Order: sequence, then structure tokens, then C-alpha cells
Amino acid sequence: GLNGSFRIGNATLPISWLKAALNTSPDLECVLLLYCNSYQDLSQVATNSTFKVGLVGDVSDQSCVMFARYFYYYVSRKYTYDKAFEAARLFLPVKEFGNFIYQWQQ
Repeated sequence: GLNGSFRIGNATLPISWLKAALNTSPDLECVLLLYCNSYQDLSQVATNSTFKVGLVGDVSDQSCVMFARYFYYYVSRKYTYDKAFEAARLFLPVKEFGNFIYQWQQ
């Protein structure tokens, strides 16, 4: 997640690839960028009306998995994205709580 790129498995991809892929769906509402320092890429991904979650600094893989699991759990329970975000963060270790941030402009 540095210098405008991110890793999927063994591949390093530019953030412009992700932006193009995500923008092909006009119904896209939410994007989770769960890689280190992904906060730098929040403004480059998807549309302004999309809810975007990114990370500040280094976060453990276990915390990312836990956050995603609970975030989608709460979304499936009809929570708004911002309420699901706040609820999911409660399951994180205290030291990583502040590393998960979101951006949403309607």
C-alpha cells in the first residue's frame, strides 16, 4: 500500500487499476481498502458518494479480517455504513482502533 500501489497475492497493482475496476460499476456504494497506509488512496478510488474505508499505518492481517467480518455482518443487519464501521471497530485491538478511518461524501 505504498506509492499508489497495492498487493493482491504476489501481484503489485497500481491504484489506477483499482480505480478503473471499481468505477465500472455505477451502483458501487462501499470500498474497503484494507492494506497498510491505504488512507492515501481513499480520494482516488470510486466516486465521491462512495463510502470508503482505509488504514493509517500498519495493521495486522487478523485485525483486517476481523474488521471486514463484522463490518459486513452489521451491513447485513441493515446498519448504515458509518454505523457498521463504528460497530466493527469495537472488535479491534485498542492499539489498532484509530488506524481504521473512513471517508464519505454525499
